Amino acid sequence: MCGFTGFIAEATAAPSSESLQRAVTHLLPRGPDGSGIFKRDWIGLGHTRLAIIDPSQAAHQPMVDHSGRYVLVYNGEIYNYQELYSRYCIDIDDGTVNAASDTAVLLAMYKLMGKACLEHLNGMFAFAIADLEHRTLFMARDRFGEKPLYWRKCGKGLLFGSEIRSLVALRPELSWQVDVESLALFHLMGSIPPPRTIYEHVHALGPGHWLEADANGYVSQGAYWSLESCSQASPEQSASISYAEVCHETQSRLFQAAQSRMVSDVEVGLFLSGGFDSGALLGLLHALKRTPVRTICLDFEESRYSEFSAAQTTARAFESPLHRHIITGDDFLTGLEGFFHCMDQPTIGGYNTYFVCRAAKALGIKAWVSGVGGDELFGGYPSFSRLHGLKYLGAVLQNSRLTPLLDVLAPRLLRWPRLVRALHLIDRGDRSVRAYQACRNPLPWRTAVSMLSPAVKAKMHDILGTMDEHYSSTEHLQDDFQRASVLEASMYMSALLLRDMDNFSMTHSLELRAPYLDHRLFEYVLGLPQQWKRQGPGIKPLLADALPVPLAPQTKKQGKRGFTFPVRHWLADHMTSTFEAYVFQPRNAQFWDLNTVSSLWRAYREAGDGSEVLWSLYVFSRWMSRTT
Repeated sequence: MCGFTGFIAEATAAPSSESLQRAVTHLLPRGPDGSGIFKRDWIGLGHTRLAIIDPSQAAHQPMVDHSGRYVLVYNGEIYNYQELYSRYCIDIDDGTVNAASDTAVLLAMYKLMGKACLEHLNGMFAFAIADLEHRTLFMARDRFGEKPLYWRKCGKGLLFGSEIRSLVALRPELSWQVDVESLALFHLMGSIPPPRTIYEHVHALGPGHWLEADANGYVSQGAYWSLESCSQASPEQSASISYAEVCHETQSRLFQAAQSRMVSDVEVGLFLSGGFDSGALLGLLHALKRTPVRTICLDFEESRYSEFSAAQTTARAFESPLHRHIITGDDFLTGLEGFFHCMDQPTIGGYNTYFVCRAAKALGIKAWVSGVGGDELFGGYPSFSRLHGLKYLGAVLQNSRLTPLLDVLAPRLLRWPRLVRALHLIDRGDRSVRAYQACRNPLPWRTAVSMLSPAVKAKMHDILGTMDEHYSSTEHLQDDFQRASVLEASMYMSALLLRDMDNFSMTHSLELRAPYLDHRLFEYVLGLPQQWKRQGPGIKPLLADALPVPLAPQTKKQGKRGFTFPVRHWLADHMTSTFEAYVFQPRNAQFWDLNTVSSLWRAYREAGDGSEVLWSLYVFSRWMSRTT
């Protein structure tokens, strides 16, 4: 687990060694265990290392292969590297491949297969491999997007890295302007979906994608995996199996996933909330005889947000030491300075990851397991139960005479965000996408335009013309459960949760692992018809029935919560002065209509509604203050 950055450039336009070193310095929190630079006339590569697998100097990066032709920088873990070594690499270069290093195995696999190696990798990764002979660079990102990779074209050159701030450090003299279309999407969707970023001209390589560039300025891209491509199950196959067989196969793949995410040369801990997903993982590890695993749970003074009792029950059942960390509103406010300082792009989430990782670092464990992905796969979000009804409501609204009236009323409804989300259903298009937007998106476009500045409003036609392109196509999928899975995994999880997990864990020099994102498990469960995933009462019945040991009733009955923070309460009680100081700065008039924002703020102070929209305004304002 690491960070990397680099460039391709003509010799006369190449960033200096000092610029490359400065860019690496920005990534040191991601890799405090070592750093290195490789530079030639046309290419530069920098790396910082968090040593998890093979912590010896033999796995140092940038890693040059035995022939001297290939150079690799890499962020992530290849969990099946030992299997790949035994199957493909054991005889390469007369046994010179370091079998203890997943980095060395990855480099050997690329030498052997080229981009086809991606199909064999089980893990989370982003990497760049330079071919010094052909003067080309190959980059790729893991299937779900657990590890980030950003790039920017500069004439015939290319900048790339694990964080955008490293690209800025390489070429600070370039224009680094906020992309107002991406900012509008941030308010509309709650995140900035790839390939967009908050900056003009800076791109995020998509999950399951690769990119190839050469020294002459040619760039090509492609995808080797997608959620849509693995979501189809054979009707004949579904009809020929029983629920007991489905549970057995699901359990087998859960065991595989949990076992693989424990591959490490250092201790691995587990983030334990009081909920189902992390408790299920602890139960799986206990059945695999991998416990005791040290666990950590965030707790709050506000009792209605506390999950410690349920987490404690799970930890005791599976004989794992549980560390309790209480965070108060004052802790949250004090910690926000560090939170915004390390924020690479604005996000409406991430504070939960930031604070739990800050607490986890104090325990001295560098690698942690997380339950992310369980809700997307087994149906833990409200969207799984609401999608069908919202699709029907959308059809009714679109065929009614209410649409013209709602168009007129929309700008006046900004103060009632829960009500206003239903306006997503009026628009034509994929009805599953519209229903998902009604569940997830903070604001529909008709309402958002009243909050945006004239300059941003002028681009609204272009923004709306491309917004739907960021959503996965769902019309070909077999049922609404599968549609919700694909939409949640491709949007909320990939564009928000995973990006935040990487950003805010790596700022504390921690690695987070997600067993539910083992593609062998995810592909199997995603391809099942919804009858198998809704078999029986309670939440996530398939996951519950596939576990080797049942969880406590207290945990099984608890709905979706996760590490939920009382931000709405704290926003009112602790952040009034800082909100006004940052959000109402005159320069923000280029992005928002500050009179409308002021009206929203007054309405929130009076009635307590609209915290999500106000939080997004506050986040962007704090992020802008950090970068300028």
